[in-house]
Amino acid sequence: MTDLTKELVQLGAALALGCTSCLEQRVANARERGASDAMLEDVVQLVRGVTLEASLQSDALIETLIARREIPVLSAGTSCGCGGNC
Repeated sequence: MTDLTKELVQLGAALALGCTSCLEQRVANARERGASDAMLEDVVQLVRGVTLEASLQSDALIETLIARREIPVLSAGTSCGCGGNC
């Protein structure tokens, strides 16, 4: 596996986890190793598809498990509670 491929995989993981400081570092590292904007966009598109589907499935499952039809979503700007720089 090339160094660029490793960075792109790590970028995908950072995006999936929502770690903004990791995203900044991984994008910079990937660019240093030759990533084009098109390559970075491909990673974002792939990860968004996976995380969106996983989120929708998780939402449906938890609402079934606790016998509720809909649980309100935190609004933008609300801390996620992870203790990081989110």
